[in-house]
Amino acid sequence: MVFEPRGDKPLWRLVYDKAVERGAGSSLPFSDLADMLGYDPAPVGASRAPIRKASARLASEGLTLVSLRGVGYGIETLAPQPASARDPRVALDAVADVLSGQAARIAAIEFALRDAGISVPSP
Repeated sequence: MVFEPRGDKPLWRLVYDKAVERGAGSSLPFSDLADMLGYDPAPVGASRAPIRKASARLASEGLTLVSLRGVGYGIETLAPQPASARDPRVALDAVADVLSGQAARIAAIEFALRDAGISVPSP
């Protein structure tokens, strides 16, 4: 069996070109993607690799593809990240903040349950 490409361009390039053509604020419905790719990418298990690669390449244009559940993909402007957002310490601090908030919520729920006379197992 010899490999034969489906067309003169890679599938990701077809998605990329269409996204650049349409621009931010528009969408790529699954029906349009199916026409471009030659298969429907909507069902679970269908390859979305061309869409993911196109989205990664769109970053150079300041765009990204965002999943619109049951519809397709939206084309949105990629927000620039400040240098601090790329610092791993900042990311770890953000995770720590989220976890401490969740721990406080869990403690409040456990307190309310105990106050209501419901037994809560200890960790």
